[in-house]
Amino acid sequence: MLARIKQEMGVTIVLITHSLFVARKICGRIAVMEGGRVVEQGSVKSVFEHPQGQCHEGAAGHRDRQGGGLMDSAVLSAFFAKYGSLLLKGTIDTIVMVFGSALGAYVIGVPLGVLLCVLAPDGLRPHRVASAVLGWIVNMGRSIPFIILLVFLIPATRAIVGTSLGVPGAIVPLIASAAPFVARMVEQSIAEVDGGLIEAAQSMGASTWQIVTKVYLREGLPSLLRGLPITVITLLGYSAMAGTVGAGGLGDIAIRYGYQRYQNDVMIATIIILVIMVQIIQSLGNLLVRKLDRRMHA
Repeated sequence: MLARIKQEMGVTIVLITHSLFVARKICGRIAVMEGGRVVEQGSVKSVFEHPQGQCHEGAAGHRDRQGGGLMDSAVLSAFFAKYGSLLLKGTIDTIVMVFGSALGAYVIGVPLGVLLCVLAPDGLRPHRVASAVLGWIVNMGRSIPFIILLVFLIPATRAIVGTSLGVPGAIVPLIASAAPFVARMVEQSIAEVDGGLIEAAQSMGASTWQIVTKVYLREGLPSLLRGLPITVITLLGYSAMAGTVGAGGLGDIAIRYGYQRYQNDVMIATIIILVIMVQIIQSLGNLLVRKLDRRMHA
């Protein structure tokens, strides 16, 4: 629209923008300002093809995206000098959120999963009503989308940790969303335990507690560990969603810089970090399960 007005009316339009794409599409000349002073000016072609000073970071990156060239080391150095500490803090916050909430989810979810098995109709202590109520509670927790649960639990989060913002404010809803998921995984892992082992333990007079600790959890441990990376990676995705309401971490950085400020380089950097984290978590989980399987079958 601005380009059409300029052409039809023959007027000079002064446009202030942070978007190099907009400047390239509309403007005839560009002046780059930093700290309240002009550090570079000239035609669009000269600025984009021969960027200098602070304009080098944005113009060269934009030129590379347009022409398919490789981003040089100077641009990468400038990017990490500007955003490196921010991304590092976001990564640390994400790790704290994810592993802190995973610990809390397992502290709550493992007993719930064991209770689901013990109280089931074919369990060690069958109780139809208690089993139905507990199963309903777990299913209700799993049925609420995380972003809705996050908002719904804001009053409870403030009451528990004193705030609904930042890393502490994200851990409570993350635990609440993951604990029912963990409970069902524990239930499925225990269900895979050979029934003959349970009957043998019962015939030798083992108590319910002994069967739970020595048979249920011990024999189901490899399956439980296979579910651990799935839980942690799911929480990693949830933590990114929590960034939409100011929870901090990489999700918050991606929203504030990548989405709201149209800084695609920051968005891409957060995606790369998240992909690397997922690969590391899954690889460590697979390695742990393989080592445990060898020990149990040795």
